[in-house]
Amino acid sequence: MQLKLNIQSFIFRFLILFVFYSLLTVQNVYANQQELWQKGVQALEQKDYQKAMQAFITIENNNEGGAGLYQNMALAATSLGDDAKAILYLEKALKYSPNDAKIKENLQQILHRNSQLDYVDTQNAFSKSLLSIIGWLSFDVWMILSILLFLGIGFYIYMLYPFQHISKSNKYIIGILIFGALSCYFAASNRFQTIYHNDGIIITEDHTNLHAGPDEESPKVTDLPKGSKVVYKDHIADWWLVTTVYGDEGWIPAKNGERI
Repeated sequence: MQLKLNIQSFIFRFLILFVFYSLLTVQNVYANQQELWQKGVQALEQKDYQKAMQAFITIENNNEGGAGLYQNMALAATSLGDDAKAILYLEKALKYSPNDAKIKENLQQILHRNSQLDYVDTQNAFSKSLLSIIGWLSFDVWMILSILLFLGIGFYIYMLYPFQHISKSNKYIIGILIFGALSCYFAASNRFQTIYHNDGIIITEDHTNLHAGPDEESPKVTDLPKGSKVVYKDHIADWWLVTTVYGDEGWIPAKNGERI
């Protein structure tokens, strides 16, 4: 009996120490990120854009991306004269805030002064409206709503047990709850895919050619101006198979572009 109590006491103490250490680690990481953020913002205000970019890139490399971070990175890139990187960061910002009018306006301004870039909108009105609605909430919120609705369905069905006389109104309620839960799950999946598995690529290097095969000796399909947007399809070694806005398919060196 005493041995059992000692084991339980040890487990309890271990769990307390583990939780305390985890909270302390999270707090330290958050403090470091905040310090880097302040350094980046201060460097922006002092017009030290290279220093600001270094601080923001460090934050991004720690998987702390967000619309605000990428907007600041776009501002720094524009001030350094790198419109392609600015386009990349604004596209990344739109992953998190797809309905932000200011981000869209800044992106359009950069595209306007780079007339050699072709940005073709292939989405129909329905797709735009649907994505706009999905973009109102983050992945986390949509997923939480989905889980809550599924739990609500389970509880509601449990309350109706043993299902001998389920009225038509109850069936409608269950149907609506199921539709809502699946819709929220679909929205969460879409937000997750857009943010963490985006297939968009921005060309960040000059003199990038689209080749018929994954090597420099393959015939050139077309040239891709710096700042062009293409869609990732596959890869072989250090080459990416991509598709352009006009449907041309070919290979580019992976070092010539960055994933959105």
